[in-house]
Amino acid sequence: MECKWCGKSITNPNARFCPGCGKPLDSATPVYGTSSSPKKNGPAPKMRRTADWDSYSNPNGWLKWLVLGIVVLVVAIGGLILLNMTTLKGDGLWEALTRQESSTQLPDTVYSNETPTQGQKDLAVSAQETPQPAAATEAESTGEQVVLHNGRSDAMVTVDGRQVQVSYSGQDILIPRNSLPDVAQVRVVAPTESGWETAAVWYNYRYGNELTLGDGADYGAYQACEQDGLAQPSAKVVDVLTWAYYRGFLQAINDQSLDPMVYSTQSNTNDQTRYVFSDANRQNTYDLGDFSAVSEPQSIQYDSGRVVYNASFRTICTDRSTGDRQEIYNHRTIELCWEDGVWKVNRIAFLSDEDFAAGRYADLR
Repeated sequence: MECKWCGKSITNPNARFCPGCGKPLDSATPVYGTSSSPKKNGPAPKMRRTADWDSYSNPNGWLKWLVLGIVVLVVAIGGLILLNMTTLKGDGLWEALTRQESSTQLPDTVYSNETPTQGQKDLAVSAQETPQPAAATEAESTGEQVVLHNGRSDAMVTVDGRQVQVSYSGQDILIPRNSLPDVAQVRVVAPTESGWETAAVWYNYRYGNELTLGDGADYGAYQACEQDGLAQPSAKVVDVLTWAYYRGFLQAINDQSLDPMVYSTQSNTNDQTRYVFSDANRQNTYDLGDFSAVSEPQSIQYDSGRVVYNASFRTICTDRSTGDRQEIYNHRTIELCWEDGVWKVNRIAFLSDEDFAAGRYADLR
């Protein structure tokens, strides 16, 4: 049948409204002989299946999807505008997205199934290494200060047994150069948890203004001591002390003064006065740049603050009146004792070549 309003063909025999214009259909209008009166002409028309009726679609249904799409688009644009005002702080959308992406990356750990290259391995090892503190810069010696490396904090520093004022630069001890003679024994005495420790080195202006404590197992090594610094001297300290004593003795003859004998006890100085001022010695000048005084390490004996050993001496002297030069050799037995914070020669005696070779000592009475 057809709609009387719009003329659309209607295939659903039970439809009450026109699918085209939506107006009601006339229910009294018979559809395919639905009248109760007997049919007079031919067989009754066949009815269509319900499945065909369900396949009907409204041709104007796309309008509602268009409206829905417009509404969604408007809402999305409004949301982006609000996000830009509250979160993006004026940046463009792309900048905001890339900034957020970079902020959520994990910079330290990257997981990958690929085998790392050597450069990546090195980088990974470098990243895992604990940064080490920079090494402390050592103080530099100058003409005005002597640097004592590897010092101890709160230490007493003595020069030839006399305490001097010092300053610190880290573990370096700075000693004013004018506090040191040209040759001197420098000693450090410092407190420890269980007592005291000391170390001694020799300063010689010819060898620069830097000294290092604890530089070897012998010379300059730290060792336990008494509060005043008394400890068994190392073989190197004994050897240099022998040289320093003989240097002072020769200079005392040249100067005809006992002042240079700083490494001699008063008792020994009194005993050596007769040699310093003897006629045989005072007519000569002794070469302080060409002499030797060497201890015999195997002969050194230490017992209760007393050191006994043998030594060899060589010197060149020039007669003041004639200019004749003479080289002198001799051996001696020496006794050291601890006095005024430094080891000093307490007694000295001539030793024959035979006794020296046999390892015997001279009589020190």
